[in-house]
Amino acid sequence: MVATPPGTRNGRSSLGWVNLRRSTAQQAAAYENVRLIEAMLMLAFGSTDIDLTVVRGEMSKLGWILLGTADPPLINLPIDAAITDRVIDTFLDDLRQVAARIRGGNASAREELRY
Repeated sequence: MVATPPGTRNGRSSLGWVNLRRSTAQQAAAYENVRLIEAMLMLAFGSTDIDLTVVRGEMSKLGWILLGTADPPLINLPIDAAITDRVIDTFLDDLRQVAARIRGGNASAREELRY
């Protein structure tokens, strides 16, 4: 699996991401009790040998809410400042188990890669 940094698509910079953040910050500033949390990160990962629709489906069965894009096929995981090491470790353990089940032919749940 491959991870790409936030604001990129296939490793290329995305002006759309920058514009979206700027627009969101401006809209949030218009409301007195709304603030934009800058410590938000979007981790995207893909695979050349595993069907990501099955990864998303199997992770969903475990309670994870993941986003995705169909082109290129990626799973997106929003990460905020409240995430703990325990949550990260649990996610990675679950992801390893799901990948092993898929490679072993023991997983079939599917979910579309879409927002």
